[in-house]
Amino acid sequence: MTAQDFVYAWRKTVDPKTGSEFAYIMGDIKNASDISTGKKPVEQLGIKALNDETLQIELESRFHILINY
Repeated sequence: MTAQDFVYAWRKTVDPKTGSEFAYIMGDIKNASDISTGKKPVEQLGIKALNDETLQIELESRFHILINY
């Protein structure tokens, strides 16, 4: 599993076409709310793979759920 796999999965989670019931969990990630409501494209989600092992996540506010993992 690589960082790019996480980017793919998290983008699918917030994509309104997927209809994921867990999209709300990503709400603190930059642009996630706008993406899940169709206002922005999934490519603008605040997450990117810097390399195979490093994931960069941009937040709009504290992401308490992420800390638990």
